[in-house]
Amino acid sequence: MKNKSNYLNRLYLALVCALIPACALADEEISVRGGLSNIKQKLILAPQAGSMDDLNRGLARYDKGDFRGALADINKAILKDPLNSQALFYRGLVRENLGDYVNAVSDFEQNRVAAFDPIVLSEKAYCQTNMYELNAAMLSLNRALAQDHSSSDAAIAFSRRAIVKRLLHNAPDAINDCNQALKLVPDSVETKWQRGITYCSMRKYPDAILDLQFVVQSAPRFADGHYTLAECFRVTGRGSDALSEYKKALALFNEQNNAHGKQSAQTKIAELSKSGIK
Repeated sequence: MKNKSNYLNRLYLALVCALIPACALADEEISVRGGLSNIKQKLILAPQAGSMDDLNRGLARYDKGDFRGALADINKAILKDPLNSQALFYRGLVRENLGDYVNAVSDFEQNRVAAFDPIVLSEKAYCQTNMYELNAAMLSLNRALAQDHSSSDAAIAFSRRAIVKRLLHNAPDAINDCNQALKLVPDSVETKWQRGITYCSMRKYPDAILDLQFVVQSAPRFADGHYTLAECFRVTGRGSDALSEYKKALALFNEQNNAHGKQSAQTKIAELSKSGIK
């Protein structure tokens, strides 16, 4: 399952994009999930015959991005052995990817899935944030970080808490959490993205530009990264740089069939071109 950790990351950045005036996320894996496998050591393992075979087939489908197929196989594993805690945990992750946040939270809250483990709490908070249950998400992340504040998983929890704090209009504390995350994982693209858009919300555009340049260099097919960087360039008077980034964003939006992103980029390009920017 060597690719599984990459797929566990894909919705993290998608969540951040969904929570700002944004466009589509490029289909690109840009982060390292870290120690998710550690959760296996804390799960109660009592699989019945055939249950782990179904689970492994489900995880293979998950690695290929076939989330519905993965869900079907993992459900078979749980039907054969309702106490297969690994299957319950990974079903929560599959449901997370399918946007079924209510049932994902239900899976994560099963006692036999180590419901108060910091990794499980962080995944639960991810779902709660998507459902805009911000106070509940904050509680989950606070509990996770109280147990672990120094691992790569803690870095993800800090970044996720930063999202919640920004949505609760506490941008300075959101920046602090991003900085804590970056101390643990300095090259985290998702944390740089989160800090960059938070700086944008604070109108600290030079700081935002530094983070967003890192993001688009690391993930050149991330359309929203180019678009947001263009916005920062535009408001700081760097018209030519803005035009270049809008054009990159437009090309990616076209590829992704993102009508809203395409229209927004075209409008900004037309405005800059009309003012004589080349």
